[in-house]
Amino acid sequence: VTHTGVRAFQCPLCAKRFTQKSSLNVHMRTHRPGRFPCPLCARAFSHRTLLERHAAASHPPGAPG
Repeated sequence: VTHTGVRAFQCPLCAKRFTQKSSLNVHMRTHRPGRFPCPLCARAFSHRTLLERHAAASHPPGAPG
């Protein structure tokens, strides 16, 4: 499977696929409850910097609602 591009490892929660088991393991962390919740939506993040990136991309200043 290595270097073939086959995405043999699938997330059981969101069906996203990965070429390596280690990539799936890292991805699975995104499904854990986060310590840093977004005050504007239901998402939560494991690191403050990820919350900040999300806020900048999804909730820019001056955007409606």
